Amino acid sequence: MMNDLFQFMHQSINVSTVLFHIVIAAIGVIYSNLPTDTIALSIAAQRRKSDEPRIPFHVFSSRLQDSHFRLMFRMDRDCFAHLCDTLEKTVGRKKFKSEEYLQYLLHAKTKEGRMYRAHLKTSKGYVSGEVKVAAALRLMAGASYLDVSCIFDIHPNSIPRLFKEVVRDWFCLDEISPLVLDDALEDQEELIAIASKFANGRCSSFTGVIGALDGWLVRVELSSLRRMLGAVSTAGYWSRKGFYALNVQVICDKEKRVLWRSINARGGEHDSKAFKATRLWDKLTEAAKDPESFLNKNRLGIHLYLIADLAYALRSFLITPYHNAVSGSAEDAFNYYHSCNRIVIECCFGEIYARWGIFWKPLHYHVRHHKHVIDAAFKLHNFIINYGIQNKKRSSIEPYKEELMQYMAQQTYKDPIGVYHDPDVRDDGTLGDGRGRPTKIDEDLRKKGKSMRDDVRDHISSQGMCRPRFRNWNRNDCNFVEMGAA
Repeated sequence: MMNDLFQFMHQSINVSTVLFHIVIAAIGVIYSNLPTDTIALSIAAQRRKSDEPRIPFHVFSSRLQDSHFRLMFRMDRDCFAHLCDTLEKTVGRKKFKSEEYLQYLLHAKTKEGRMYRAHLKTSKGYVSGEVKVAAALRLMAGASYLDVSCIFDIHPNSIPRLFKEVVRDWFCLDEISPLVLDDALEDQEELIAIASKFANGRCSSFTGVIGALDGWLVRVELSSLRRMLGAVSTAGYWSRKGFYALNVQVICDKEKRVLWRSINARGGEHDSKAFKATRLWDKLTEAAKDPESFLNKNRLGIHLYLIADLAYALRSFLITPYHNAVSGSAEDAFNYYHSCNRIVIECCFGEIYARWGIFWKPLHYHVRHHKHVIDAAFKLHNFIINYGIQNKKRSSIEPYKEELMQYMAQQTYKDPIGVYHDPDVRDDGTLGDGRGRPTKIDEDLRKKGKSMRDDVRDHISSQGMCRPRFRNWNRNDCNFVEMGAA
């Protein structure tokens, strides 16, 4: 009986094999009689069988409320449209590939049109410029590349390449917003225009301020530093705040627009040392020595200078506050009005940090790309401010404040409060650590800066201006001081 069973199973298998070969042969005959294009279209149709067409950005945008759009892309719809228009005019419509241009290609009888239609047969077509900009802005805002992939229907492996290209080749363009201080140093009228804005309001005693200077520590991952440095020690990038960072030196104007930046210093370097290593320091030093330079001679007859905190060395082109000023003194009044002008650089950092959530975590790209990301953040920040000024719309970070506060509440590292004083920035010019005294040029510029600072102090004192006094100091739920009635 077992032999009969085995014989029956063997016959069944042979029948199945024959039927399988017959089916394969029939399929071959059918496809051999079809045109090549038909076979290709059939294969492409099978490949795209489960794919839906990519949703156009204007359709996606129409589903969002205005507040939701601004929260996602860190700017309103009109500003986003203006950014896309600016990029399209700058890089060209063929490279930007707006949705309007892609719609034109769909019916165009040109080579580009034929290529686009062929591309549609095997994929979802080109990614439009609006989608690229939106995806890059979401990543700048701190979103995950996986989320961006799902939102805009782009393959996850393509997101990092798209982000780097948009940031490097589009957002960092001078047409978005140039960092103008280097050019302004050759244009007295531009410098005077910057200084006049700082002199408006209650800080009118500071008539020659052409920018507020400070350093910003941008966190980076240790692995990205090791990829760049190799066997070289990364200890120089360990900052006093307890993380690896780049020390970015920044100058901004009264409107909180970034005028100049340097991204070449390590996180462990002091602000004063980082600024002294820049070409701007050398240019200002040379100009300060020349009585006929733009710093010392202009149509208003005023000295032009930067303002900074006590982390920097006092010079004729860099005015810092008085150290250990006694409360109620003329020096204390100077420090107050000095800080009223200098606070714009702190606000500038605060807005950039709150708006672009990519800085809420350490940057994990190659260090070369870190600089592009930082530059893009500065230029987009300026672009948004300029658009707001031109259209009388106030730029605000209120929509992102709650998101930022939730992130900050999760942080465990300690941020030291106050300014780290380097020995080489003492008012008397001494270093105090055995490294010797400054050069004669540095000493002359320091004395001139001290004289200029004293003149401003005396002018403030002669006007009866002093630091406002407040009573009823209370602390709110966040342990911040709330000032009562004066």
